[in-house]
Amino acid sequence: MSTATPASAEHADCLDIDKVLELSDCVFLAVTGTPVDVPMSYIERTEYYFNVLEVLKGPDSLNEGNTVVYLNRAPGFHSNQSCSEDSHPIIPTGSGYEMDVEQGDTVVVFSNIHGISPTSMGLIRIEPASYLESIRSKISDIEPVVN
Repeated sequence: MSTATPASAEHADCLDIDKVLELSDCVFLAVTGTPVDVPMSYIERTEYYFNVLEVLKGPDSLNEGNTVVYLNRAPGFHSNQSCSEDSHPIIPTGSGYEMDVEQGDTVVVFSNIHGISPTSMGLIRIEPASYLESIRSKISDIEPVVN
């Protein structure tokens, strides 16, 4: 029986799921609260609120109602040190699914615990819950087994 491959692995412009797992301090299954878009120049900022159902990687105890912040730079632009705009190809860590998540969706969240602020984590990627078993398998392949 084959397991589904996370959508992000199918897109050449997205970071490989194995790399995303390396970057992630915490991976968890959660139900999404209402995502909030915060207007900013050159960056799309979305704040997600999650009710954690299961921690797949990282600390066993995550607070209820975790705030996770996703920053997605505007495609192809960034400010360089002289504050001028440069066209620059960006390899997003996200799968693209991040902008389609709605309140009540059950998703797999990849995050950086030491992210945006002391009260929020940085979001690296969101995948649909339908990829849970594939992701769980990849995590068990890289995580040491504790007896």
